[in-house]
Amino acid sequence: MTEKDIQLALYRHLLGEHRKCIIPNIWTGVGEADLIALTQSNYLHEFEIKISRADFRNDFKHKRVKHDILSGSDRYKGGYRRLIPTAYFYYAVPENLISVEEVPEYAGLIYVSEKHHCLIIKSAPKISNEKVTLEQENRIMRGCCYRMWNMMIKENRRAVRDGN
Repeated sequence: MTEKDIQLALYRHLLGEHRKCIIPNIWTGVGEADLIALTQSNYLHEFEIKISRADFRNDFKHKRVKHDILSGSDRYKGGYRRLIPTAYFYYAVPENLISVEEVPEYAGLIYVSEKHHCLIIKSAPKISNEKVTLEQENRIMRGCCYRMWNMMIKENRRAVRDGN
């Protein structure tokens, strides 16, 4: 199972919950989120996708600042500010890749089956009451449009190069 497989499964799962937007691979200010979903009430759900145990373990080594902020640590207070406030944080993984006991207190856990069904194993606690502002929402949308535009340009260049 690939990251893209899990992103698609999450997208299908979240679509039924009437989200304002669902966007993959977006910069949040202290790292890239594998997927975000914005609720109608402007709370942001962030999904970190892991496809191997090593990938999961490395997350805590290479993204210490992000995890300190998500856990509510005062260690970086004033030093870092997330561009987009995360209200709920989930790990999404292939079935049984990690156990509930391995997931930090501030995170939820979603298993994705081979048939791309999502099962919430642990609900994420609310880690922030901060809502996404209109300015932040506009930044998200501009970033998404910019990425789409760049993808279209790359595709057009590829088509010209290949003679299509």
